[in-house]
Amino acid sequence: MVKITSRKSSFDLCCTTWKVLLLNLVFSVSLSSSFVLPVSCNGLTIPFGKAVKSTRASGVLYMGKLETRGVKHARGNKQSQSFVDIVRKGNIDSRMMKIHATDLPRVAEIHAQGAWRLCIITAFKTPNAMKGQVVESGIESIVPPLLEVLIIEPDIDGKQLSSMDKARLTIDIGQITSVWDNPIEKSIDHYAKFLLNELVDARLSLQRDFSVTRGENIMQSIYEQKARPLSNRSQQKSLSNKDIARIADTFPQEISKNHVQQLLKKAIKGGFVNSSNCFVDSVLVASELYSENVLDHVGGSQRTKRLLAGASLLALDAELGGRFKRNPSIFISAEYESQDEIVSVTQINLLSGGWIPVDQSVRAGTEARKFVTRNTADSKIFTAADERIMHRLECLALGELLGARFDSRDLELDVRETLTALGLDLTPEGAQQALVRVGKWSPLKKDEIQEGQKGIYQNYSPWSEDLLTCAKEFREKVKERCDLLLSQCSTTRNANAMIEGRVNLTSLPAVSIDAKRTTFRDDAIGLRRRSVTGRKVKKGSKWELLIHIADVSDIYSPNPTSKLDLDVSCLKKAAEIRGMSRYDLPLGPLHLMPPVALEALALSVNRGAQARSVGNSVNRCVTLWVYIDENDGRVIDAGLERSLIGKPRALTFDEASKILSNNDSNQMKMFLSSVEKVLSAWKSSYLERNEAARKREKRMTVREIVAKDTLDGKQMRDDGAKGSFQRTRGHKMVDNTLDLHGYVLRMLLKRNQVPVPQASGSGADRGGRLGTAPLRRYIDGVVQRQALSALCNYGGPPLTRQECNEVNKVATDTINKVNNLKSSKKASEFAAVDNEIRTRKKSLRALASHFACNNVRDSERIVPALSTGYNNKVVLSGLGIVVQCKGVKGTLKTGQRLLVRVTKLDEKVGAIEVEFSSFQE
Repeated sequence: MVKITSRKSSFDLCCTTWKVLLLNLVFSVSLSSSFVLPVSCNGLTIPFGKAVKSTRASGVLYMGKLETRGVKHARGNKQSQSFVDIVRKGNIDSRMMKIHATDLPRVAEIHAQGAWRLCIITAFKTPNAMKGQVVESGIESIVPPLLEVLIIEPDIDGKQLSSMDKARLTIDIGQITSVWDNPIEKSIDHYAKFLLNELVDARLSLQRDFSVTRGENIMQSIYEQKARPLSNRSQQKSLSNKDIARIADTFPQEISKNHVQQLLKKAIKGGFVNSSNCFVDSVLVASELYSENVLDHVGGSQRTKRLLAGASLLALDAELGGRFKRNPSIFISAEYESQDEIVSVTQINLLSGGWIPVDQSVRAGTEARKFVTRNTADSKIFTAADERIMHRLECLALGELLGARFDSRDLELDVRETLTALGLDLTPEGAQQALVRVGKWSPLKKDEIQEGQKGIYQNYSPWSEDLLTCAKEFREKVKERCDLLLSQCSTTRNANAMIEGRVNLTSLPAVSIDAKRTTFRDDAIGLRRRSVTGRKVKKGSKWELLIHIADVSDIYSPNPTSKLDLDVSCLKKAAEIRGMSRYDLPLGPLHLMPPVALEALALSVNRGAQARSVGNSVNRCVTLWVYIDENDGRVIDAGLERSLIGKPRALTFDEASKILSNNDSNQMKMFLSSVEKVLSAWKSSYLERNEAARKREKRMTVREIVAKDTLDGKQMRDDGAKGSFQRTRGHKMVDNTLDLHGYVLRMLLKRNQVPVPQASGSGADRGGRLGTAPLRRYIDGVVQRQALSALCNYGGPPLTRQECNEVNKVATDTINKVNNLKSSKKASEFAAVDNEIRTRKKSLRALASHFACNNVRDSERIVPALSTGYNNKVVLSGLGIVVQCKGVKGTLKTGQRLLVRVTKLDEKVGAIEVEFSSFQE
């Protein structure tokens, strides 16, 4: 082998002559000799015909092509190439980097002592296998070196760096998660202290500037982005085992072949193919946290602090949840040099690791186990995964699958894993015990069980002990304040005097109309003549309509003036997590907040026969006053005020309807009739002007018809539960009142140019309600807080648009959670089977009997139907069966009456199919 070494000297040879000699030599050797002539240039040994190449793309340094020293190959045989070349040709080099000894020290994230650690790589350490060897500079080796690192971790007090001796470790390359590209210009000790201070500040900043909810949302968003390309990884082009074997065969030595095979297999399995699509690191998380690329827009200590915040959040998420798993760095090769029998590492080549999203099934099991660990250890941390698991456990515990013929294997994986980890049965009873054991539910004592309670309330309260204690204290504080307000109202002679900054309306009549089974009432209707108000309103209405909503500012407003000297933030948090009350679970209901707190916030009502408000209590309300033109139904004027009202008269829908329908001329009849007249005028005008309102009205009409056809009189309820739906005069009065409240409040907020909090799909274009049920929906409590801030200058500044968007997302997620998150994959199917199949079979048997008794031919089996407006589904009149109608050209409109032909009827299994016949006039 011929070796030509290029060295700098004071004597400059003729470059042209050397080039000619070199080219001639290469040409002659390549034609006549049986080996490739390598050249050592500046310490790198390369084969002729290949240039040293060093490029940088996307911040990653790609190494040039290296030749294994001292290996000869016959002409025509496989050409020798470097390990770095192999990585590049295998399309797994997007995270390849080189670290030279002169690049040290470098900051890195590693896995050591069982956890994520920040460290400084201070030096490369020669492994024992290389000591005493004679090596030539620039030659690749597959013997991995070790790394000496200084761990950056504060002591218990969070200020002092751990003992330098204790903080120094020796690690291998597989413990590296990622290496930062930040240069270290100061001494190691000085920079270590700087990093420690920045790490402590970053963690404090993370706690101060980013709430748990936002951190969870950011990490979940990143997971969803990165999980999609990971799920499609099987479709991406990658090296097959045959390809890997073929590449490995280009190396002559068996040990090199094995190294290449292991390297490529690890890289492919670790997701390094197109890894930019699925890898997550501190740079990405920091950029999401601060809504800008930290590498492009900031530098110095500010950049370091943000990177540390991103790294801390990523490590915390991996510790608390199961979204991401650590993907370690992979060793490619190293370069050594020996001098005076001392071997040192000059450079290492590696694939930089990071974090990648885990598979959904793996994630579910991990999150379940961590949910159990945290909550049985009384941890204060509550992640989005914990919220999801608790929701599913509560669904199971409250009888979502009660009576269903289901297999425990059909339960969602996180539910099964949680119950298994706690050693409990995969049953509703097991779920109830699990919720008690993790501290989310509380067992009831004998003296706490109220008479007549059903479902879980015979044994449990679906709230933690701490929350129940806070709710009880809140109730006592509210009672004390109520007594004080009642005393002030009774001693105040001036009816127009303000009490606690509220308008005194205790002398005016009010009525609260709600369902028979309603426990907590949160709205009431009032009425008074315009002439007694003193308001300057245009002519057109002699009545001022008053819509009273229970005041929940104690819970939702950040700075209520009437402070109770009690921290109730846990009640607001509980409402935010639950999102809305649920009445659809057999062993429920499941309220927005503990019933004790709702009792304190709800309206205290009078169930007697008096029309005027009486009693020994007052109610704090937020009252919307509005004037309606009785001629054209338009809103003349409106406003919002904090008020005090007496006990409103409590009526059920049925009682209100009967009072309106009878011929008596008592005080209550006159009151309700006047309210109905004002509301009817507005509703008629509103329907003429608003297409969304017309569509909603048609949907309500169809629901009523479907309910009447589906259920008999005994099954029909006045609260819309279990498929029932009524629209009596009492229902319509309340419906119109709450619609008017939403319409006017939205108008007032927009007039004041403040954003309106609302869940997706509940806006004005859908005829959605606004702020009418703060005891049942979290979003309505926030709406009231926004209205008080903007229209009454109470409770602090209004929410910004960004804050409203965050609230909107919580409300939307709640709706999706209730609709989609079940304890079992087949929960909806079970519910449909158990609740409908018996009624369906009974109706189909009656229909089949009718056809048989009248000798109806198959082609003449015609029945009337009504379109529901959803996916061409119709309800068969008189049968109460909803079925999809085939053979329709286009889409059936809501409420259309038609005739359908029965094409298939099997009463034994409850199956029926119909096709369109004709429209009814």
